[in-house]
Amino acid sequence: MLIDTVDLFKNEGYQINIEGELDFSEVDYYGDHPFRKAVVVGKAQNKGGIVSMKVEVDLAIETECARCLAPLSRHKKFKVRETLVRQSEETDSDSETYTVVSGRNLDLGEVVLRAILLDIDMVFLCREDCKGLCPVCGADLNEGMCDCGKES
Repeated sequence: MLIDTVDLFKNEGYQINIEGELDFSEVDYYGDHPFRKAVVVGKAQNKGGIVSMKVEVDLAIETECARCLAPLSRHKKFKVRETLVRQSEETDSDSETYTVVSGRNLDLGEVVLRAILLDIDMVFLCREDCKGLCPVCGADLNEGMCDCGKES
C-alpha cells in the first residue's frame, strides 16, 4: 500500500487517514510463512512541520506450535509510530529514529513489516507450558505420558 506524501510534507496541518489490509503471506520467517493479512488503521499528519504516522496493526498468524506441531492461529496487535522525513544529503537512510521517504510515496507495507519483524516472537507456541512431543515415539506429551519406556 503506497501513501502519497507530497501534500503531507508541504502543508502543515494536513492529515491522511490510513485504512487497509496488507498481505504478508509470502514473507519467509525462519523457513516458515506464518503471517497472513494485517489490518492497518491510523493516520499520518503534519503537525508543526513534523510529519508523523501512527497506525494500529492487527496481524493474523497461522502456523504450528514449535514444540508439539499442533496447528495454531492467532492475532497479534501492536502499534507502529514513525516520524517521516524527506530524503536529503543530511538524512541517514539507516536511521532508527525516523523513516526516510525517498520519492513521492511511502510504502506502508515495508514500514509495517519492519515493525512486525522487530516485535514478533521468534517461535510460536500453542500455549506457554506446552510439553511438546516425546523425542522417542513422537507422542504428544500435552495429552499424557507415553508408554515408549523413555525416562523423563
